[in-house]
Amino acid sequence: MSHRDLEDMLAEIGEMLGFHVKREESTTDGLHRFDITWRDHSSHSPVKVWEVEISGNVLTALARLKHAFDLWHPELYLVVSDAKTKEKAEELVKPQIKSAFAERERSLTVTGADTIINLYNSLKPNKDIILKLAKKTPH
Repeated sequence: MSHRDLEDMLAEIGEMLGFHVKREESTTDGLHRFDITWRDHSSHSPVKVWEVEISGNVLTALARLKHAFDLWHPELYLVVSDAKTKEKAEELVKPQIKSAFAERERSLTVTGADTIINLYNSLKPNKDIILKLAKKTPH
């Protein structure tokens, strides 16, 4: 599974769940670019920021996610290639949580690509009903 395939799945999952999805979004200062962001409304700040890191450069991805948190305070998601890399990423995150990520501990989720693939494969056959359920009605 390629980086792009995982991004495509995350974008489609977000759209199915009723989010406004942006791909490769840069910060206003141009310092960072995020793989996928989800918003409640297109004009709002992201509520979920996704970084797909299957090449193993977890520290760079964590730095980008930290910047996203500092800007928008969203939920943060790091997608890694496999269970072994997930364990490694979680070990790297532990000291980060005690320092730079201390206030972000509950906001950061590290997951494997297999979890995203399984979620996508579970949701995709039910896309029509999920889209209908996720549609928000005006008050």
